[in-house]
Amino acid sequence: GAHVLRAIDQAALRAAPLPISRVVDMGVELAAALQHMHERSTLHRDIKPSNIGFTASGTPKLLDFGLAKILVAPALSEDRHAPQASTSTNDAMRTPSADFLVGTPAYFSPELVSLHPPDYAADLWALALTLYEAIAGANPMAARTALDTLERIATRRVPRLDSVRPDCPAAVTDFFAAALGPRLDERPSSATAFQAGLQRLVAS
Repeated sequence: GAHVLRAIDQAALRAAPLPISRVVDMGVELAAALQHMHERSTLHRDIKPSNIGFTASGTPKLLDFGLAKILVAPALSEDRHAPQASTSTNDAMRTPSADFLVGTPAYFSPELVSLHPPDYAADLWALALTLYEAIAGANPMAARTALDTLERIATRRVPRLDSVRPDCPAAVTDFFAAALGPRLDERPSSATAFQAGLQRLVAS
């Protein structure tokens, strides 16, 4: 395959967030790569800007599969949006799971923070937040310490994109508001659905 030349630099993003149309196009390709993994019952588990690289032709690629995990059992129940038993933030802080809480805390989904077993939805959340960061210039869930970051994920909604990037079109803002909604049934149900949502933005 084509040699990957560079990864996204978060300091560069803070200085100059990427063009919105470029991020949407990147998301379409990255969602396709993620769907390819998920169809093989594999989770990436560490999607973040520094794990997105670009080939010489500018094609985005998922990098660093060191934490990838093959799921022996189905990751999702038949009802993917079935309500989960709630876990308080304090309980989550007191009972970390070495298996669940692997990766980069600032990109953990709310379900991971509440110690729900990792599934495809966790990868989709991390991809959505990575793309959000590329547009906004910063990850709003990242705090000074890992503990503060987990607390923020457990208790706060991700701000709407147009509140931090006023030139963001309403349709793009709405897509990310749904993809980063606190409830599973608000979000795309698969990487294919995620990709389709971004493709609709491209078409419009």
